[in-house]
Amino acid sequence: MIVLTNLQMSKIVSHAERAYPNECCGLLVGERRAGDVFIREVHGSANIAITPENQFEIDPQLRFDLERRTRQEELDLVGVYHSHPDGEASPSQTDIQRAWENSLVWLITAVKNGSAVTTKAHLVLESEVRFKETPMEIISN
Repeated sequence: MIVLTNLQMSKIVSHAERAYPNECCGLLVGERRAGDVFIREVHGSANIAITPENQFEIDPQLRFDLERRTRQEELDLVGVYHSHPDGEASPSQTDIQRAWENSLVWLITAVKNGSAVTTKAHLVLESEVRFKETPMEIISN
C-alpha cells in the first residue's frame, strides 16, 4: 500500500495541471514499513526532457540533493511521480523501458484537457521490466 496525504496528492495534481500540455515530474521521499510506503515529502522537479510533451526527465541535481539529505535522516527516496497529458494513469511503453529501479513507486496522473482526472500507483516487478498497479490510500492531513 502507498499512503499519502490529501495535501501531498493536491501538490501532485496541481503540478500536473500547471505543466499541461507537458508532463510534470517529481520525487517522493518517505519511509518503507512492513511492505507499505508512507510518503512524507513531495518534491516537484523541472521536466528537463527534450520532448516534455510525451516524456519526463527529473533534474539530476534535485535527486542528488535529496539522496544526500535522506542519508542523514530516517527517510528514503521512495518514488517518482509524473503526468500523462491526455493519456492514461498507466505506465507507457517509454515508462516501462526506463524503469530501471524496482524499489521505486511510480505515481502517474492522467490529465485530460488540463484537468487531472486520476492518479494511480505502480510498482516495477522485480523479475520483469513491467509494472503492477498497487493500492494507494489518501489520508487527511
